[in-house]
Order: sequence, then C-alpha cells, then structure tokens
Amino acid sequence: MVLRSVKNWLTLLILGLVVLAMLVAWAYVVPPLSDRLVKQKLVDAKNSARVISDTVSEWIGYNPATGDLYVRYQDSMDRTISSIAMRLSGHKTRSVLDRYDIVSGEDLREAARKLNIAAGR
Repeated sequence: MVLRSVKNWLTLLILGLVVLAMLVAWAYVVPPLSDRLVKQKLVDAKNSARVISDTVSEWIGYNPATGDLYVRYQDSMDRTISSIAMRLSGHKTRSVLDRYDIVSGEDLREAARKLNIAAGR
C-alpha cells in the first residue's frame, strides 16, 4: 500500500541516498579526523614535554662523580616551574598557584624527615 505511488518511491529513494551519503561520510571522514585529533594531542604533549625539559634542564645539574642530580638555583627554578605551570594551564597570574598551594606543616616535616633519611643524616 505504501509503495503504490511514485511520490512514496521517490521519498524512499531520497531517504536511501541520504543514508548512503551518511554512511560514506562516517566511513571515510570520521576515522581520519579522529586520527588527526589524536596525532595533534600527541604533538601538543610532545611540545609541552619539550618546553618543560628544556627549561628545567637549565636549573638541574649532574655530578658524574657521585651520580647525583642537584639544583643549581632553587629560587630561579621555583619561578621557572611556576611559569611553566601557568603557561600550560593558561593562567596569567600566580594567584591560582598560590590559592591551591596548600601544604600542612605535618606534610613538610614528614618530607624533611624522609629527605634526611635518604641523605643518611
């Protein structure tokens, strides 16, 4: 009963063509697009890692005699790390870093104790 008129046939034909076009678009457009987005995220992550490693390597030294890493300029490194964190998160001021820099005194004492144990003091 539905397929007796030409209008119904044409409607079904157009509907079929639209579905076919959507399937073709989904099969050929969506996978390359998602690949491209994943690759872009990887490129962004590599660039972020490169910025961090290049910047931090200026402040970290290596003593080949003992095999230890050491910090050359602690204050400069703190400012640099803050700058990197702000750049990566998109913040313009240090207020967000200061707002969430919440460390209890007990945590600081525990960290100092662990560092002293590791240093053999």
